[in-house]
Formats: sequence, structure tokens, C-alpha cells
Amino acid sequence: MRGNEKKQCLQKRTSIKVGTIVLGISVLAGGMPTVSVNALEPLTIAATAADVAVDIAIYPKEEMTNHKSDTKNDVTYTKSSTSKKKEGNVIASAKEEGKKETTKKEVASFDPGIPTGNNDSRYQYLFGTNYKAFTMNDAPAGYESATKAAKHMKTITVPVWKMNASGKKYKSTYSLTINELLADNVAAIFQEIYELDIKFPIKVLTGYRYRKVGGVGLSNSTLMSIHSFGAAIDINYGDYDNDYYLGAGNDLRDKSNPYCIPDEVIAIFEKYGWYWGGNFSICSDTMHFQYLGLEFLTYQDSSPFRTLKTGSTTMSGKDVKNLQQRLKKLGFNVSADGIYGNATANAVKKAQKRYGLKATGVVDYKTWETIINLTHDMSYVF
Repeated sequence: MRGNEKKQCLQKRTSIKVGTIVLGISVLAGGMPTVSVNALEPLTIAATAADVAVDIAIYPKEEMTNHKSDTKNDVTYTKSSTSKKKEGNVIASAKEEGKKETTKKEVASFDPGIPTGNNDSRYQYLFGTNYKAFTMNDAPAGYESATKAAKHMKTITVPVWKMNASGKKYKSTYSLTINELLADNVAAIFQEIYELDIKFPIKVLTGYRYRKVGGVGLSNSTLMSIHSFGAAIDINYGDYDNDYYLGAGNDLRDKSNPYCIPDEVIAIFEKYGWYWGGNFSICSDTMHFQYLGLEFLTYQDSSPFRTLKTGSTTMSGKDVKNLQQRLKKLGFNVSADGIYGNATANAVKKAQKRYGLKATGVVDYKTWETIINLTHDMSYVF
């Protein structure tokens, strides 16, 4: 999304979705490393006669008149000429439940080709050790450097749909480097994504990248990104609706954006044993998928942001300037000079009032989260 499209998307989110923000903290977990302050990185049995009989039994006795038997789709049921509407709902309900049950059975019997049990089994599969939050100074054997890690990787070619400027989708391919032990699994994932009726377009695809995690609250951390192990994938990174949202559960995507990660894609990854970054406990990293568990992210400090306020000592710094830049993007009149003075505090009060927060002029973590989620396409580097 660009230009006016971004502006329209931002305006839409401002007026409609801001009120639903679940305030909390977050982190940049699966994307490009950025930031630095003190804290930011979604069933059918064949319905049986018993199922239907139970539903029909709840109808008032007077409605069960003019009975006759009928058979449809191998389901024997009783219908009444005075309760056709309800009978139709019963059969529709039975069919829907049948679909759900079939799906459950299919998922239960599906073999993704890799261990998908607890996190220890996943770590054992890749590293021969139980779960551990590895750091750049304590990497698993064979991953102590980019050179060594690269020996465990394999580049595969996956089919994708792309989309031109006029919105027309066309067939293409993408090269993706991933851990060799996950290569067949990942190839199957993208084949299913490619076969979706929606023809989900992919313009950016990232797998293996040797690095540590980034983000405020993890800026001083040496925690290794799951990308370093070739066990994480980012799709359409950088798109406005596939960026990071602060706070657990803050999935604020505009799903009308064709590049926004759709629920169908999330379901396919989960079917094959992968986790969606939208379910991180401290953020919603909506473009991110990983094979290893989501529990490795933790903050270095209890508060990820510095609280900004006016007082006897004037506060200044890159975080203040970052805040001011975001306020300007939201239309507030403030100078991005990096100094937290009365003018900035007044702009903050107006922002807090507009977005349903207590207008104190003090930038606490709730205010940070709200403003950053509204301007999440901006750089996180403080």
C-alpha cells in the first residue's frame, strides 16, 4: 500500500479499530531487526439419524404433525409439514456439524512429516537438545556462526501468485532458504497456499537469516532469532497490514488488503505444525510463522518504554523524537525536536483524548502502544 492508500487505511483504523485496542506491551519478534530503547520485537461427520432425532425431539409436540419419513444423503430423519423451516435448519445444522467432524478427523490423521508435539520434540529434531532460549553467545552445535548455520540450510523453489499494479494475479515462483530438515514440509505448505481459490499474492518471502531478535525491550538482548535456524518464515514483510502490533492479541490488520495474511494461510501453516506470530504473548507479529514454540520471547526490563513527562528536568532523546514523529503523522501539531516540552505534552493530551485514553500528557506504556499501533509502518528505531 502506498500514498493515499496508506492514509486511507490509517484513517480507517483510527476511526474504527482504535477503540478495540487491547493495551499491553510488545516486541519485534520475527521480522527485520530494528529498534533500540528499552522495549519493542485461526468440520463434517456425515450426520447420523441419532443426531437429527435429538434435535427434532425438542420441537413442541403440536408441531410434529403429518409425519412422513424421508432419506437424504444417507441420513434418515422425520419432518413435519408444519415445521419445514425448523426441519431445514436441523438438517443444515447436522450437515455443518458433519463437516466440522470430518475436518477434525482429517487433521488428526494428517502427517506433516516432522515432529509437531511439544516444543522439546521440535528442538530435539533440529538440535538434538530440549527447548532452550539460545543466545548469540550460546548457540546450539552447528549454529555458532552464519557460516556453520548455512550448512544446515536448503534453498527450495515454491510456487506463488503475484499481483501486478492493475491487480491482476499471475503465476510465479520464489526461492526460499530454509532448514533442510523442514524443506519438504515447507514445500508442501506453499503448494497448498498456491492452490487456494483466493490466489493469495506473495511479493516478499524471507526464511533463513542469521541474526539476533530486534525490538525495544530486546535491544540489548543477544537472543537468537528463529530465522537463524531456518525455522521461521516472514510473508509480505513491510506491507502496512503485515507489520508488528504491540500488545498480545492486537491483530489490527485490514483484511481487505490483498497482501494481508489471510486466515486460510494461517490455517495451512498450523495444519503443518507451524505457529503464527500473531499469537505471541507480548505482541502480534502478523507476517511471521515459525516451527519452534513462541515462548522464547521475554523482556529485559519490567517496563519496555521510558515514561515521558514534563517536570523540573526536561526530558529529551531519540525516543522523544520518535514519539513526536508519530504524533505528526497522526496530524498533531508538534515539532520533532527530541525535547519533551509543554507543546509536546499538549499534543499528547489531545492524542490521548482522541483515542480514548486519560488525557494526562504523560506518555506511559499504554499511550506508547496506542500511538505506535496507529503508526506501525514507521521505523521502530529510537
